[in-house]
Amino acid sequence: MKFAINILFVIGLVGCSTGYHPLNLNGGYTSMQYQPNSFSVEFEGNDSTSKKKTFDMAMLHASNLTIKNGFSYFEVVKSNTYEGEGENSAFAESFIYGLNGQNIAVNVPITKLLIRCSNDEVLDFKTFNAQLVKTKLVEAYGL
Repeated sequence: MKFAINILFVIGLVGCSTGYHPLNLNGGYTSMQYQPNSFSVEFEGNDSTSKKKTFDMAMLHASNLTIKNGFSYFEVVKSNTYEGEGENSAFAESFIYGLNGQNIAVNVPITKLLIRCSNDEVLDFKTFNAQLVKTKLVEAYGL
């Protein structure tokens, strides 16, 4: 009975598109601070998440980090969205397919950003107003 409940929980995690939350079995965001104003941001989706959504959720997390650290703007220094092996999603899917937690290859959308935050508005295509990005994405995804 307990095994069946665990399977239903895992199926529930994998069956839906990844929402905005820290990385878990269903994907999510991670970040690392390199300098007081520089961060890497990664968002891993699952097999039900579009590349566009992984990019948008990475941008939302970049906006939140910018605001949380007292800045108004962030520049996307480097950006990469691709299909790759998502270890957490693969672990969850392995339970569904009866592999008892063995790692299997599951390609999921992943976005990685390197951002630099500032309080100076720069008018170019790589610099974003953090509050504006956050407001638009929260509204677009109903968060």
